[in-house]
Amino acid sequence: MVAPKLVLLAASLFAASALAGKMKLVAHYIDGQHSVTRDETVPSNKLAEIATNINTWSDGKYSGSTYSDTVWVHTLHPAKDKNKAKELLEDMKAIVDQHMSSP
Repeated sequence: MVAPKLVLLAASLFAASALAGKMKLVAHYIDGQHSVTRDETVPSNKLAEIATNINTWSDGKYSGSTYSDTVWVHTLHPAKDKNKAKELLEDMKAIVDQHMSSP
């Protein structure tokens, strides 16, 4: 017999994963030929909202699209180098976090 706490934990993890989607942040640099990426977990019901609104939220700096359970957020204006691209990833995440936390 499986311990009840273990069954409950497994059920909770399954339910949480079913409600979560992925946000793939992609910052391009050197004329868009290279990029740095970062994956975040977001509520599935927010994926379309992020993809639709990220361009407005970022004043045209980023673009978003969805594919399956993933929202892709890209830079529209590539950075000059990898370090600047990493800063863009932080900026993207901060913008999304700000709008996800508001009602």
